[in-house]
This record gives sequence, C-alpha cells and structure tokens, in this order.
Amino acid sequence: AMSSSILARFLDYNFQLIFDNVHFVQAINTSGIYQQIIHMNSEDAFIAISFPRYSQSTIKATAYAKKCNANVVAITDSVTSPLAAYANELLIARSDMASFADSLVAPLSLLNAIIVAVSARNKDNIEQTFGKLEKLWEENQVYKKDV
Repeated sequence: AMSSSILARFLDYNFQLIFDNVHFVQAINTSGIYQQIIHMNSEDAFIAISFPRYSQSTIKATAYAKKCNANVVAITDSVTSPLAAYANELLIARSDMASFADSLVAPLSLLNAIIVAVSARNKDNIEQTFGKLEKLWEENQVYKKDV
C-alpha cells in the first residue's frame, strides 16, 4: 500500500499542475476514504493504483467509485488484480519485489507516460500555470539565481 501511495502522490503532484480539480484520496482508513469520495459522480475520473498485496481500502474505494458511475482507471500488475473488475480502463505495469522493496520502475514509467500525454493535450493550461508559478517563484525568491 505504501508504494502505491508514493505513486499516487507523484501522479497527484503532476496533475495539480495541469488541472484545478484533482484530489488525492488518502487510504488511512476506510471511513476516511468515504468522506473524501462521497460526492463522486459520473463527471469524475477515479484513478486507483494498487499492487500486491492489494490494499482493501483501495479496492473498496474503487468499487464505490464504479457504483457512483465515475470513470475508473486502474493501474495495477495484472488482469487478475482485484481492481480489474471495477475498471473502465485497465493499465498494467509490473511491480516485481526483488527484495523487501517493490520495484517501481515500470509503474513510474507508466505514470510518466500518462503525465506527458495529458500534458500534451493541456498545453495552454500548463503554460498559464507555469507562467504564474515562475512569476511567484521570482517574486518570493524561491530559487537561488545564477549559482
């Protein structure tokens, strides 16, 4: 669950730069998840990320999203993943466990490809966002100039 959360945070961070209506749903506990997604409907997209040992919280939230007629995108390791049954779109990425740590290379590459594709389709929004950010960063001396 932790490695999936890291992947979801990466996607959230980048999607926040593209869209103004992105919400990171934290799977701290099941009741907390429902408070975050209670207003979901057919206008929403729900991106679920889960790899073995599949988080029950993520599975239940994904089932609820499907019940709400949200467009469910599942990012997981196989067509037999518990998320597959609820997905409108199923994206597969291997997540091998060579040691105690999951390998996130394939899922991260998939997310990066999604971000690049979505960015290309929303170029004007991104240019506006980064124009505003660059101005704010300069005004607030966020980054050191010409080191």
